[in-house]
This record gives sequence, structure tokens and C-alpha cells, in this order.
Amino acid sequence: MAADERARDPEGGAARRRRVSAEAVVAGPETALAEIRRRATVAAEDPFLFFRDPRGHFRWWSWGHVARPLERAAGGARGAAEPPGAEVPLEFLEILARTDERAEDGARELVGRLGAGPERDVWISFRRLDEVERTVALAGLLGGWAILREPVEPLPPATFAWARPTVLVAPAAGVAALLDGLAGEAPRALGRRWLRRRLARLRAVVVDDGAAAPALAERLGELGAPARVLPFREHGW
Repeated sequence: MAADERARDPEGGAARRRRVSAEAVVAGPETALAEIRRRATVAAEDPFLFFRDPRGHFRWWSWGHVARPLERAAGGARGAAEPPGAEVPLEFLEILARTDERAEDGARELVGRLGAGPERDVWISFRRLDEVERTVALAGLLGGWAILREPVEPLPPATFAWARPTVLVAPAAGVAALLDGLAGEAPRALGRRWLRRRLARLRAVVVDDGAAAPALAERLGELGAPARVLPFREHGW
């Protein structure tokens, strides 16, 4: 991750470096652990959680990779230490384990509102792991999404262009700024085609400001994104 990106990291290097453990995950509510176990049983090798290593390269853990240390921890055993850079995915998993009944209700509501898409959903988690982000993370787990944890706010347009997510959760102003940034990343030749391809999979944008939803939906449509814009603030999560 570049130095300027680290400087914008809302959680800070010290927070990312703090020790997190599989024991913290298995000590949390049963919902997250049960769903990870279920996914690992039916799709052990499927990618689940993407993140950057210390060199800035994207890496991913499968459902099975995530489940193995959790099972060892549940049995009271300690496994081998994870390699450098594992703090980001481990912290994300620990946050999942802290979700409560309110977050679970919100997560199931979000999954229901989104419905099934034409392909597996992809979501980028880039914001501070507050109540809303934890709720969406649990929705991603319950929905079987592929998740990229990129703790850099605002979300870099280049990361969005690489991941091409199907679900985006951000403040309305942040989405507008992201679209401006993507337009700036587009090449001069065939720029609109490039932009349409990066937005083509985006099927849902969840924002905090319902009043901004119609204008944002119109702009997304003009750019070729077939996305619905859903406000979440009135739902209390």
C-alpha cells in the first residue's frame, strides 16, 4: 500500500498491527462462526476474503483457510502463526465475531433487499469498522460474497476499477467523488467504454442519504451502471 494511502488509513497503523486471534472469533456470537463452517464444508477452496500483503500485492483466503484456524481455536489448540500482513484479514474476522443481534437483523434485511444477483456478489470494505460496516460485513458473510478488505478512506478509484464490485456501501457524497475519480482514471481513447466496463457489474449502491438517491441513480444510469440506489439510514443500522 502506498504511503499516501497509509496516511489516509482511518484505523491507523497501530490499530492494524495490534494482535488479533482466531480465539477472539470463536468466542463471539455463533452466527458468523456457523456460517464460515458451513461455507467451508460446501466450498472450501472458493475465495472469500481478499487483502493486501505488506508489499501491496493482493492476496486472498478461501473459506477453508479461514475455517481451519477457527476450528483449532475452538478445540483449544494453537496453529502456526499467519504470515506478515495477516493482521488486516484477522482483524476483519474478529470484528465479524463482535456482531450482535441488531447487526444480524440488519444483515439479513440487507441480504433480503438486495436479492439474488446474476453472479456472486463482490464488496469492498474500506471504511472504519463501525456498526454499519460490521452489519454489511455480516451480510456479506451470510450472502456468500467475495470481500476485499482495503482499509483506505476514501476508496481509491484504482481499487474499485480492479475489483469491479457488485455492491457498494458508502456515503452518497463519497460515491459521487468515487465516480469523479473513476472518470479521471479513464483513458482518453474509449474512456466511456472503459468506465462502463468498470461499472457494469455494480448492481446495488447503498447510501446514507435517501434524499440523494434519485440524483445518484440517474448519474449511475448515464454512466452505464445498472445499479439500484438503496438508502439505509431509515432502517437504523
